[in-house]
Amino acid sequence: MSTRAQILTIWILLGSAVLIRLFGITKPLVDRQYWRQADTAAIARNFYTEDMNIFYPRVDWRGDTAGYVESEFPLYPYLVAGWYHVFGPKEIIGRMVSLGFAVGTVWIIFIFVRRLFDFETAVYSAFMYALSPMVVHYTRAFMPESMMMFFYLAGLYAFFRWVGEKNAWWWGAIAWAATSLAVLAKLTAVTMLAPMAGILWDKSGWDFYKSRRMILFFLTVLIPPVLWYAHAYNLFLETGLSFGVISGAGYNKFTVPKLLLYPPFWMLLAERFFVLQLTPLGGALSLLGFFAGFFKREVVAGRTFLYVWAFSQLLFTLVVAEGIRVLEYYQIFIVPIAGIFMARGILTLKTGFPEKIVARFTFVLLVLICLVFYREHFLYFVYPYSRSSHAFAQKVRDLTPRQARFLVIDTDGKENPRWYKRMKHRISCPSLLYYLDRKGWVVLPYELEEMTPLDLDELMMKGAGYFAAPKGAITDKEKIMELLRLRGWPLIFEDQDFVLYEMRRQEYTPFMGPPGAVRPGGRGR
Repeated sequence: MSTRAQILTIWILLGSAVLIRLFGITKPLVDRQYWRQADTAAIARNFYTEDMNIFYPRVDWRGDTAGYVESEFPLYPYLVAGWYHVFGPKEIIGRMVSLGFAVGTVWIIFIFVRRLFDFETAVYSAFMYALSPMVVHYTRAFMPESMMMFFYLAGLYAFFRWVGEKNAWWWGAIAWAATSLAVLAKLTAVTMLAPMAGILWDKSGWDFYKSRRMILFFLTVLIPPVLWYAHAYNLFLETGLSFGVISGAGYNKFTVPKLLLYPPFWMLLAERFFVLQLTPLGGALSLLGFFAGFFKREVVAGRTFLYVWAFSQLLFTLVVAEGIRVLEYYQIFIVPIAGIFMARGILTLKTGFPEKIVARFTFVLLVLICLVFYREHFLYFVYPYSRSSHAFAQKVRDLTPRQARFLVIDTDGKENPRWYKRMKHRISCPSLLYYLDRKGWVVLPYELEEMTPLDLDELMMKGAGYFAAPKGAITDKEKIMELLRLRGWPLIFEDQDFVLYEMRRQEYTPFMGPPGAVRPGGRGR
């Protein structure tokens, strides 16, 4: 392929990565993982409206606290908040920041794989990351995954260059900074240390421990993340608010043996791999490339780290199986390495056939399948509950004071109370408060049922002024409806799906009737 054709191919690659992520980029945060996007967007908005101190991220579900939350290092929402000061608080800015990091990641994969193999393998590998249905969604979402993957791949590439080149100290500095930033952005990125160890093994074998600079690298690269997560844990101790990073809040993401013996779990992972991540054709080609290369010395030589990378993701799955079962974006790490093996699989098919016909036909077919699967599973996927709660919030936002505190139920009523009761410190769904642009408390229906009128009075004393809830979560709960009747809160708005009450304290008036008479209206306050 001529140089001009190669340049054109690269522009098509990067242009495709941009174009597919522009579809739906103006959509509100009501699509897959809307709650995680709302949390991230709320932190960005609170940086913008309250305090630009990056060391103190704040959430909306803060109750009467300052809102400081134990979270990953909030570099992504901080960058978004910085752009808010230029263009105003618009959600599209967060998505555009994600898109920018996604395009950068596609470029890094291309130059990394080209150095490992050749131009053709690099193009196919980068296209897989650019068009993978799951990757497209989560690198366009209002989440830090796109930024984290940029630093993840940048760290691996810089480390590869540093190990392979003499006197290239700047590559070591880039690798150190990118690795620290990746782990700061998402603690799960610590898995990148495994392929790094594989790169070192490819270069030095059993003599890897003799390099002082490498020992220094691995001893110091996690110091910034350790310092941050220690600070974040102290924020949790101060406010009791957490994303469940290290405090143990939320559910247990680690594996329980019975889950690994549960066939539907493995069927779920297979569905993600062959449908959401690589599509059926891409998944099959990836397995072909993996096993075909495994037995070819010329392919494995100097590239053992690719297999270390792949097996480290399998180990990661075995360790945090419950987290992966619930949160599909935990598996985004698989796509870059699986894409490399997929590219090798395409090239393996060329044996015995005209090269251009097989490779290009397979690649074009794969691109078309990716587009179809993205459209089917991500582009038009909207949760009915998040859509209705967003619509409700837009209707009532102007009915309440800007500084009003809300008590909300943010669930469609189909939650499993036993799952939440097992949590050491329950985390809260942030979406309704985010849509409302208000601060306050989030409760589940069973928690509200356990409250007394005095508990509600205490919340009002702390500042709660309005109660918002989906009808489906309260109308069939007799205890909740009785609480509302006892409080006598006026209903100020309702639509097909939601209700909004003003939590107005009822003044007590002494009853002056004759002895033995009963106050009209029954049981009083």
